[in-house]
Amino acid sequence: MIKQKCCPECGAKLIELELEHEGLVPYCENCKEYRFPMFNTAVSMICKYQDTILLIKQYHKPFYILVAGYLNLGEGLEDAVKRQLMSDVPYGVLLSGGLDSSVISAIANKFSRRRIETQSQQEAWWPRLHSFAVGLKGAPDLAAARKVTDFIGTVHHEINYTVQ
Repeated sequence: MIKQKCCPECGAKLIELELEHEGLVPYCENCKEYRFPMFNTAVSMICKYQDTILLIKQYHKPFYILVAGYLNLGEGLEDAVKRQLMSDVPYGVLLSGGLDSSVISAIANKFSRRRIETQSQQEAWWPRLHSFAVGLKGAPDLAAARKVTDFIGTVHHEINYTVQ
């Protein structure tokens, strides 16, 4: 069932079309584009390589966004996290120590040892998941993140900053 009835770009009525790996997705026949439902992002991350931050350009838009994860309608959380782990480069998780990031990190760690794109038939090239926590030195959220990483067994990195 389509919750979003009209295209946010042109106002035309949306129909549902099957999209590979996504299921039924609202589609605008006028714009010839899929219109994913508008919702708050559940998970965002910053991917950094040396002095460069990875951004993605999505659906022929003129702007770039952070990498983010989402759930398809009716999809279980473990399936969504597993789907997001398809990658040919190492990946990590941002672990705040709160419930949401702890659960996502534990699920990601569960699937990190096998290559998702081979239906878990092959071992991952980097079998240990890395977790990252960012905060003020001595902050309780950093302590909580350390407890989580000790329990789930990620390679943990802590980045401290000061008020200045």
